[in-house]
Amino acid sequence: DLHSFPTRRSSDLVQPLVLDRAALLQVARPGSTHVRIELRGADGATTVRRFPGPTVLPPRQWRLAGGGQWAGPALATFVQPGQDAVEALVSEALGLVGEDTGADAGADGGASAAWWDALVAAACTALRRRRPQIEAVGSAWDRGPHSVRTGAELLSARTGTTLDVVVLLAGALERLGVPAVLLLTPAAALLGYWRNEEDAERIPASPQEAAELRSEEHTSELQSRFSI
Repeated sequence: DLHSFPTRRSSDLVQPLVLDRAALLQVARPGSTHVRIELRGADGATTVRRFPGPTVLPPRQWRLAGGGQWAGPALATFVQPGQDAVEALVSEALGLVGEDTGADAGADGGASAAWWDALVAAACTALRRRRPQIEAVGSAWDRGPHSVRTGAELLSARTGTTLDVVVLLAGALERLGVPAVLLLTPAAALLGYWRNEEDAERIPASPQEAAELRSEEHTSELQSRFSI
């Protein structure tokens, strides 16, 4: 019988990359990166390989790239409920709906859909009172980097893209305890929120999928699940 035996051994090595936050904050413009791997053998021989790495963007910039593994989590980092601008919106929203948060709690102590609706409407009213003007998005989300304003920058300039607005509102909803989801169309960003805690993990991958979620059951049943 003829047997074959490999002359080389191969193995997979997984090594997480640690990012230097201080260095990333110094990035002034988009640029390419590379990964440098240096291998040393038992005989002292050294082999160096370089592989293309991800594109690095300046702070407060985002691009739809890398699929759901990268683009979604990267965009989520801009939702910052601790901002002073978010705190101001939340404070005003609670003033609009009243402080009796237990009035609309469900039998199990959880917030009711009606209460979440009231909180979202109040947050939108608080932002609308500041009269921000919507400016068009310069290019498709995946064509180039997009600047994402902080809440303070948006409210101070009173102008921003739909992405600026929904990121700010998403931070306010998170602060209010309402689970939110960001949705992107080719030309705009949308903000949705769940009205049922049990379904809050069911995140639509696109606005079309969100629309399909709304049409897959009767309207009366959907009223307790999801609202855009």
